[in-house]
Amino acid sequence: MDEGVFIIVALVIMLGLIAGLYFVLDLHSERVLGLASEARSREQHEIVNQQRLARALNELIDEMAMLTDALKNERILRSHGEATAASDTIGLVTGRGGHHRRRARSPERAGVLIFLLTLLFSASARAEPSVELSGSAGFGVLAAGITPGRFAISPSGSLSVRGERGFFVARDTVSFVGATGGRFGINNETTLGGGLFWERVNASAGLSLAVFSLPICGPRLCGQMRGLVPGASVRLDIFGPYLSGGLGVSVDCAGAWITGRASPVWSGVSVRCSAGPILRFTSHR
Repeated sequence: MDEGVFIIVALVIMLGLIAGLYFVLDLHSERVLGLASEARSREQHEIVNQQRLARALNELIDEMAMLTDALKNERILRSHGEATAASDTIGLVTGRGGHHRRRARSPERAGVLIFLLTLLFSASARAEPSVELSGSAGFGVLAAGITPGRFAISPSGSLSVRGERGFFVARDTVSFVGATGGRFGINNETTLGGGLFWERVNASAGLSLAVFSLPICGPRLCGQMRGLVPGASVRLDIFGPYLSGGLGVSVDCAGAWITGRASPVWSGVSVRCSAGPILRFTSHR
């Protein structure tokens, strides 16, 4: 009797192990099938994107061919008109020839413009652009003049339109000096530029216009200088896993050519560098 019970228990245990092994194998096969299906969907998506790119390139080539034919026909007509006008005096022929040459450049410029616009619109259609808003609070140094750099608080706001890998950005940064003492100053930079982005990294650069009212000291004089000057800036944003990748750290540096009314006191490049937290919001269209 004891041996029979032992055999029954052993059989139950073996059946349980077999059932568990079958369950594990079933889960594994389902995961493998899911990964294979996901890989096939990605491959199909890439094939569709390549087909779209090929169609866009073919359409662009056809448009360029049509434009080239139109330019050739227009040049033939214009050359025929110039030959007809050759019955006039030599002076008139020379003047009209220069006029026709100047006018002949207009369709070429139009062709280049149409090409650029077609390329831009076809690229934006493939990129499925999104819009990103971000705000940051930077803390760093602003240096202008012969004196050492001063502590600056530099909040900023950005609006960017993002494609597949690159983006265009418009940014405004305001820097305040004098929070820790000394004369108060303000510097406002408006930047337009572009850059590249990855999942958690943005890198950008651009040209800017800076409006400033800063206490500046030169070799001989000191004063509160004001003006509107050109500049440039670079920026790097690194985001972490917090808030679904929306919270990170931003580091940027900018330079502006101080000239104009400030020239009698000091003329040169002012430099601002800052770092601080950044928060972004991305909206897909």
